[in-house]
Amino acid sequence: VLAHASPGRIAAALDAGERAGRPIAALHLLCHGGARGSFFGLMLDGEGAGDEPALLDPARLQQILAPHAGTLRLVVLAACDGGNPGRFGGLLGSAAQMLHRAGLRAVVASRFPLSTVGSSRLCGALYGRLAAGATLEQAFLAARELLLHDPEQLDWASIQLYSRVADG
Repeated sequence: VLAHASPGRIAAALDAGERAGRPIAALHLLCHGGARGSFFGLMLDGEGAGDEPALLDPARLQQILAPHAGTLRLVVLAACDGGNPGRFGGLLGSAAQMLHRAGLRAVVASRFPLSTVGSSRLCGALYGRLAAGATLEQAFLAARELLLHDPEQLDWASIQLYSRVADG
């Protein structure tokens, strides 16, 4: 658990895990999403103690996580619009797309706003099923099925799984 996560602190934690021989295999980013211009990013803490929160754009997130693509097996972006590519014709694509293009094996993200309750249910079902031995696809589908039962939200339709058959 990395409280008050900033881009630099996330990068340092990933690097430290690899140096210690205990690389991080799953990264769960629980934060707000934000928009700037034509793209959506993640709102993280600033690097300094008094710094304002900063919008981490998809390209910078890719720079931070791509060096760990060999060991980082799953990234969950529990944030609004983590899978939203922005306006049609946007050059970057979504944060999830950028990570997947960089070689990360699996990314789970929400294309649209994700409710607080939906985020909690997604995590409970996804990680609960994974811990019980389900495949990522099975766990993802179970989470989506659970979200489908909330008539007040469309979280079930918004969450996406980016993965490759070749990565297992």
